[in-house]
Amino acid sequence: MILSGFVGKAFNGVTLRNCRNTGNISFSSPALYMIGGFVGAVQEDDGLYTIADCHNTADFDNAGSNSGWNFMGGIAGKTISRQLVPGETSNYRLIVEECSSTGTISIAGPSKVRASGIVAQTQGAYRISGCTFSGAIESTDVTKRDVVIGGIMAMADKECVGLVEGCTFSGRISAAQAGANNFFGGIYGNNGGAASVVNDCRTTASAYVGCPIGKSVGMLAGRPNKKGFTCLLYTSDAADERSSVDLGGRRIIKKKQR
Repeated sequence: MILSGFVGKAFNGVTLRNCRNTGNISFSSPALYMIGGFVGAVQEDDGLYTIADCHNTADFDNAGSNSGWNFMGGIAGKTISRQLVPGETSNYRLIVEECSSTGTISIAGPSKVRASGIVAQTQGAYRISGCTFSGAIESTDVTKRDVVIGGIMAMADKECVGLVEGCTFSGRISAAQAGANNFFGGIYGNNGGAASVVNDCRTTASAYVGCPIGKSVGMLAGRPNKKGFTCLLYTSDAADERSSVDLGGRRIIKKKQR
């Protein structure tokens, strides 16, 4: 099942500019699902996909109950953009720029989910720039399963070459339960296997990422890749307390590669 406020599944290139989505999406089914505010899914082909100056204020409510991976994104769900030249970083096929989402993504069912305020998952050559997420992503089901949540991007596939630049997370991410492969991050949920670069992104003093028993929880990334981050993290003295961090903005920390 592919659901979206504008385009369900996109083929051979799509351009969306200056669009607004205010229509809520509610889903409850055992079927696999891909949900996006503007594009639910992107087909792998040679097309150029551009989403620019598009803004989502709608809420997404999911109570799916299947056993496969599912995708929810405030701007786009699951995107597969072809990498025309292996290793090439200047020829992006998916471009998401100057977009924002302020809605709430509610995950109430026991399905495995990758959810994000901007793009749920990427594969191929992509660039996300100047985007903001100030809404909330809430996983309330206590079933132990795999969940990946990111304020800007949930999951970058290992076959990705991409750039996330100048993006801001000021929202809230919370999960009631964690599984074996859970990653929660303000910018990225899981960027561990991808050749993706994150530059000049930030989490604000009002941002929150928390899970009571999360495997990997971070204000920038639940699982960063080897290239590291060049970003500002605004945090408070609560940063050293358990896995839930409520930011107060009393310190500024330069995030360095581990």
